[in-house]
Amino acid sequence: SMGLDCFPAELNDEVHMRPDKVLRFLLGDNVIESLPHQIGALINLEELDASQNKLKVLPSALQKMGVLHTLKVSNNDLLEVQEVLVNLRSLKAFDASRNQITKISENLVKMRELEVFDVCHNRILKLPKCIGNWHKLQQLLVASNELTEFPAELAGLSSLQVLLPCLLYFLCMLPRSVAESDLRYN
Repeated sequence: SMGLDCFPAELNDEVHMRPDKVLRFLLGDNVIESLPHQIGALINLEELDASQNKLKVLPSALQKMGVLHTLKVSNNDLLEVQEVLVNLRSLKAFDASRNQITKISENLVKMRELEVFDVCHNRILKLPKCIGNWHKLQQLLVASNELTEFPAELAGLSSLQVLLPCLLYFLCMLPRSVAESDLRYN
């Protein structure tokens, strides 16, 4: 922890720093409340870890990060998984566990490379149907939420390997044809 309460101003100095050369950016364990739009200059960023901060929203500048494959924003104050992730087509791992999330955007259909989606320990009431488009999803981690709805589209995810036990209850509630599909869990 560096004890940062804001985004480092040095990163705005394009004379001494080449934002296009930054591949990993680790901002975890600080008290940062927001990420500025300048973060969008990190166009070749592959991993962003902003866990254990005070973030309330994800910046729209994330949309510019076309090669971002890992986004960690656990232990913040996020209220929703926003549409700003819609263009993150290279995203493979998303960790937004331990926030205050109640809603996941229905428009995240383009995240086709996603393998790990961790939203444990939030207040999510339902999972979006767009999860059915995440054909490479291997781990869906949603324990300790307030789920009241479970999308039938999840049954079509043949790559899914980890489905936390709290969801097994919902499998019993699905129509028999969906519940008997090739949905594996460990």
